[in-house]
Amino acid sequence: SSPDHFIYSSPVFYRGSIFIGLSSFGDCPLVQGQLIKLNATTGAIQHTFSVVPAGCLGGGIWGSPTVDPTDNSVYFATGNGGSCSTGEPYTPALVKVKASNLAYISSWQVPLSEQINDSDFGSTPTLFNATIGGVQHLLVGVANKNGIYYTFDRSSINTGPVWQANIATIGGGCGPDCGDGSISPSAWDGSVLYVAGGQTTIAGASCKGSLRALAPDTGKFLWEHCLNDGPVLDAVSGVPGVVVVGEGTTLVVMATSDGHTLFTYADTNSNSHFYGAASISNGVLYTGNGDGILYAFGT
Repeated sequence: SSPDHFIYSSPVFYRGSIFIGLSSFGDCPLVQGQLIKLNATTGAIQHTFSVVPAGCLGGGIWGSPTVDPTDNSVYFATGNGGSCSTGEPYTPALVKVKASNLAYISSWQVPLSEQINDSDFGSTPTLFNATIGGVQHLLVGVANKNGIYYTFDRSSINTGPVWQANIATIGGGCGPDCGDGSISPSAWDGSVLYVAGGQTTIAGASCKGSLRALAPDTGKFLWEHCLNDGPVLDAVSGVPGVVVVGEGTTLVVMATSDGHTLFTYADTNSNSHFYGAASISNGVLYTGNGDGILYAFGT
């Protein structure tokens, strides 16, 4: 029901069904977070996974779910918990369920020592792989508002992160809009992971945001790009050789080789932030921002 319940996440289509997350209208008030599976032809609800028990609040799914076709599972990250007498182990957490019926498989909850006020996962999990200790691992990673990017082995996310990397800091506590932490979904090009977020320090300099290339096996920074026009809130978009992010009112296109800038576009309207990810098709980059205008950039 509007306005308490809200759909921020984009839908995912898989095998004749739509998977989509349900959250609250900015915690005002909190509602019971859910993942919903719909028949793509009729819109009928097929299955529902409730993040918190009936009568409890919280666990909104702000980012899109991610389907893993290797084992027909779905990953999603959840927001902070609320009032509940029985506990809420799936908030804030990364959760894995079966795509067939949304039955629970596994999960991992952010430790209390790493949780912040409003400690949401506001992002979408990214699937990638790496060779660790000579063994190939299927991995999944996602950033939290606490500024940490967490990476897990997909076969055992309940055992905790394989590695984690600090990609942003927490300042005034007013959220990602102000540069706190990260809600930006990462990108994977088959060999390197690209992650972005809010305020951080690179080479001793204070940055309002950043884009970093990470080694998938360790999380080591391969290169770092300091952004000074604002935090990155949108998903990182990538095609071979190129990654794209929005930082505040500026769009930045960078080379995957070393992170150097290839192209920028700065909007003259100070309120026109790039909140959505860019799309690249047939040599054209499409993106929209707070102007309500769709921009197209050619090569």
